[in-house]
Amino acid sequence: MRRESSIADRLILELTESSAMLVPELVMHFMRDLRQRGITFALDDFGAGTTSFRYLRDFAFHIVKIDGQFTKNVAVHPDNQVMIQSLRSISDHFGMFTIAKAVECERDSQWLSETLVDCQHGYFWGVPTLNPNWHQGYSEQEAATA
Repeated sequence: MRRESSIADRLILELTESSAMLVPELVMHFMRDLRQRGITFALDDFGAGTTSFRYLRDFAFHIVKIDGQFTKNVAVHPDNQVMIQSLRSISDHFGMFTIAKAVECERDSQWLSETLVDCQHGYFWGVPTLNPNWHQGYSEQEAATA
């Protein structure tokens, strides 16, 4: 970042709920300092940890990633539906972008889309790979800058 300050605008740092809560005051200071440099922060495993709502407000994450235990089978599991709707409402209130993790089937993806989750990721959308489809046909130089 010292050599290329614009890199901060493209950087998202993820913190899990459990790690953020280990020493919340230190984490808030760390986040405040790096946020001033343009770095975005994501709260991973949202709903699975012990974040109190007071700290959620104070951390001021830009993005929350809803834990996969709530997204799996959400289309047919009423308890998970209530949890997703509640977590979505909380993130909306604080102006945070919401990502549903571990989306593995079309019916869950459809339900999450109808619930207005901002983004989804999981095996339904693609499996982890070192050679993504968009990478094919690029030279090494082109792929490095894509």
